[in-house]
Amino acid sequence: MRGQGISESVPFETITLEQCADDAVALLDHLGIEEAFFFGHSAGGFVAQLVALRHPDKVRGLILSNSSSGHRFTEEERREAKSPMLSDRASTAIQEIARTLFSPASLEEMLDKKRIEAHWMFLQKVGPYYMAPGNEDKFLPVMKYSLPSSRVMDHFVATLLPHFDLTDQLEWIDTPTLIIAGGYDWVCTPLASRYLAEHIKNAEFVLFEDCGHMPFIEDPERFIDVVVTFIRKILP
Repeated sequence: MRGQGISESVPFETITLEQCADDAVALLDHLGIEEAFFFGHSAGGFVAQLVALRHPDKVRGLILSNSSSGHRFTEEERREAKSPMLSDRASTAIQEIARTLFSPASLEEMLDKKRIEAHWMFLQKVGPYYMAPGNEDKFLPVMKYSLPSSRVMDHFVATLLPHFDLTDQLEWIDTPTLIIAGGYDWVCTPLASRYLAEHIKNAEFVLFEDCGHMPFIEDPERFIDVVVTFIRKILP
C-alpha cells in the first residue's frame, strides 16, 4: 500500500485507511476488474472492511485473517474469553520493546535514527512471538521478503489506529465473509475475530487453534484449503 514496501513516499496526511481502500479499488479499475475477492490480514483487514463498506459492488467475497473491527473490549471481557497476551510467553524486556513501539511517537521521534533502530529490534525480538509456540522460527525468514517502513508504522500507531472503529458499521457489510483467527494471536485476538463474525451478517468463522498471527505461514496447507473451499462455495 501507499508509502510502504517499494511504493514511493507520499505525505503522511494522504496515508489513511480509507484512502488505501480507495487505492485498491482504483487498481481494480485500472486493470479492468469489475469485482474481486478481497483478502486482508491484520491491518489489511481494516482496509478490506472499508473496501466492502465504501465499494460494495466491487467485492465478491471478503476474507479477513487475524483482523479486528477496532471494537474496544473491557478487561473483564478479555479475561472471560481467555484472550492470549504477549505477557503469557514473553519476558518483561520483550514486553517493554513491544510497548515502546505500540506507543504513539511524535514526528521528531519518527525521524530519529534510534527510533528506526528500535523498529529493527522489535522485528528481531518481538516478531517471533507473533507466531504460536513452536513456530517462532518462521517469522524472520518471512519478514526478509517484506520492506516495512518504520515511519509509516509509527504513523499507523499514532494517527490511524487510535481512531479506527467500525463497530457501528459492521451490519452494513452483507458480502459473504470468511473470518480466520489464530488461537495464540495476541495482536488481533480470537475475541476480536469472533466479534467480526457475530456482527457481519453473512460470515463464517474458522479458528486455527495452534497458530498465532500468521496462520497462512504457520499452517499453510490448511489455510489454503479453508480459503479455496470458501471461494468455491461462492463462485458459480
